Amino acid sequence: MRTKFQNKGRSIRKISMRMVLAGFLVAGQAEAQEAFESISLQAAIARALDNNYEVSIQRLNPLIQDERLKMAQAVFDVRFESSYSFQSIDTPQNAQDFVATGGGVANFSDTEFGADGTTAPATAILLEPNIYEEQNHIGRAAFIKRFSTGTSVELGSTLRVLDNSLNRQSASSLFNPEFETFSGITLTQSLLKDFGMSANLTEIKIAKSNVALAELEWQSRTAALVGEVMKRYYDVVFSYENMAIQRDAIGLAEKLLEDSRKRLAEGVAPPNDVNVAEGGVYIRKEEALIAENSYMERQNALQLLFKTVAEAGKAVSIRPVDPLLDKITIPSRAELLDYAWINRYEIRQAGEVVNQRRDQSHFAKNQVKPRLDIVASAGMHGLDGGVSESYSRAYEGQGPEWAVGFTFAVPLSFGRQKAQYRMAQHEEVQAEIDVERVKVQVSLEIDTVLSRLGTDQQRLTTARKSREVALKTLEAETLRLKEGVSTSFQVLEYQKEYAKTRSREVAALADMNKDMVDIWLTTSQLLEKRNIAIARPEPVKKVKGKSN
Repeated sequence: MRTKFQNKGRSIRKISMRMVLAGFLVAGQAEAQEAFESISLQAAIARALDNNYEVSIQRLNPLIQDERLKMAQAVFDVRFESSYSFQSIDTPQNAQDFVATGGGVANFSDTEFGADGTTAPATAILLEPNIYEEQNHIGRAAFIKRFSTGTSVELGSTLRVLDNSLNRQSASSLFNPEFETFSGITLTQSLLKDFGMSANLTEIKIAKSNVALAELEWQSRTAALVGEVMKRYYDVVFSYENMAIQRDAIGLAEKLLEDSRKRLAEGVAPPNDVNVAEGGVYIRKEEALIAENSYMERQNALQLLFKTVAEAGKAVSIRPVDPLLDKITIPSRAELLDYAWINRYEIRQAGEVVNQRRDQSHFAKNQVKPRLDIVASAGMHGLDGGVSESYSRAYEGQGPEWAVGFTFAVPLSFGRQKAQYRMAQHEEVQAEIDVERVKVQVSLEIDTVLSRLGTDQQRLTTARKSREVALKTLEAETLRLKEGVSTSFQVLEYQKEYAKTRSREVAALADMNKDMVDIWLTTSQLLEKRNIAIARPEPVKKVKGKSN
């Protein structure tokens, strides 16, 4: 007679079985609605390189730095300057200015003489200053070129159109208005501060270095993406293989259940053996569901690296077609380290930063010097009643002019410049130390990955041996069950252990493949090993109203 607790346990067991069956039914319906896509490792890498958003963003950084380089180089482009002004000036003249502009001198006596010879007090006359009027048009145009040697050349011309009171009223006026021109060249050469190519090309050198840094960063991100795709792909392969292992485990459990029922019917097995075998089937199915869920999570993690917005509306399940590599050949630590110290992206980037800091240090040292510039100019003046006539007279050498001299400027204290120079030197030393730091970090990363690889290779060897032993033990226990000297429970335990050893073997193999990826990443050889050549990105144009 069953007790209340036995009935309750049986009800719970029935509910659990129904839940498991319902889970399989839901999974089967989802599988029917979901699309499957077989994909190779190379295809996954290619899609990630084409579609990954982070790499697409990083790909534009070299182009951005290219434009900044062009901006830095533009400082040596020819520059055109022009100006125009109109002057309207009314100047009250004192006596000296009045006479200088052609005015006469009036003498007044203190008394007035009448016709009869009598005298009378002089009449008071109120005098106002004469107003000298000017209306001038002044225009200037010049081409200016700066050179990397610290030389600046200006080729320009000035036109002055002068209309004033003297031109209008004086009989000696030549032209009204007067067209006065000057055309000439001015050369300025720095001799101390800003002298030489080292001082004037610093900004361009740093801009070029930034281009190299951006390209190295892009290559590093691309290699990291390829490595991540490979490792996630190997995770998908493992989870896919593990699902097959769990399905095989279900098959073994179902075969055991079938045999147990036959033996029960033959009267050679107790009823409990059938119950144990049946429970084992549902346990295996539960483990298979867990394996399928793990597979779904891992293949979604892989798709995250290359799926686009346009593809997001469709659920796709990945089926890997490439197997895990069984044998991996790795160079010695010394060979890996030598290659990494030359080619590792971070080491090359640190070296570029050293070059930048060195250029900045040289520039800061130059800025400590006082400014001494030599200035030389030469040109021709022209004066006539029209624009073309005035320039013709200047061309004919009407009024030559030349000058040579120098300018000198020195701050009373070089405190700011010296501090900048010392700071640049400190930053240069920092960058050199950072190169050593990165090299030590790379060597330790190589040691870590090699150690992990060695461990995983031992895991693989041990897992394979344990699988072989577990299979032999299972076969022996199954034979003992047929002979009636074992139970279904014992066989189920050996089946479980056999499935675990198979999973551990595939897991160790997947980890070993991921270790190989980490070794090539650590030494910056992954792109070379995958035969991936990175071409410079082409400039992109943003289309209005369209999202790429």
